[in-house]
Amino acid sequence: MQAMKRIVKSDTAEITIKIPEEFKGKEIEIIILPFESTKNIFTKVSKKERLKGLFSVSKGVLPADYKFDREEAHER
Repeated sequence: MQAMKRIVKSDTAEITIKIPEEFKGKEIEIIILPFESTKNIFTKVSKKERLKGLFSVSKGVLPADYKFDREEAHER
């Protein structure tokens, strides 16, 4: 599946999007969401602190009823 993503700053209520040739004549889905930059979030907290937070939440502990299924892992 081919996809495209564009982040633009719109000063008007209208924008024009050029689509790839492969999309011509096909039904396409267009989703428009406001973009919130994560740049400021990451600059306030160091990478080391973010990782500490992630590890403290997960603690690397699996649920008691967890069972690894090798066959399921290799299914396509």
